[in-house]
Amino acid sequence: MFKIKISKHCARRTKEKALKKINGDDLEQFYLVHTYCKELMNTHPGRLDSNNGWWPLAWVVVEKENAETWKWFLEGVMQDIGIVNQKEWVVISDKQNGLEQVIHDLLPEVTKRNCVQHIYQNFKKEHR
Repeated sequence: MFKIKISKHCARRTKEKALKKINGDDLEQFYLVHTYCKELMNTHPGRLDSNNGWWPLAWVVVEKENAETWKWFLEGVMQDIGIVNQKEWVVISDKQNGLEQVIHDLLPEVTKRNCVQHIYQNFKKEHR
């Protein structure tokens, strides 16, 4: 049909650009966490404890959950929300790959808890 040759590198870069245009820039979206927090405060004045103080702060979709991606994610969250006194924060996790060590390294003074729902689901899997 068309006799055009392009390198794998050029095809990969073009694909990445197209996907970025379609899906948006992950990093750009990540930095909107601050705007999200402001919106919560504006729409819920004086009621930030309306759900026992539980608010989703950030989420991300990554290619693979590992220490490297968790470190990148938590560093961005820490910078965006300005964690100064770690003792005022609680991190609840489901023990994902690499997460516990990264929390220990980056946030050694936060209170750490495990998600009860995930503990229960893991228990059910192991003790059928």
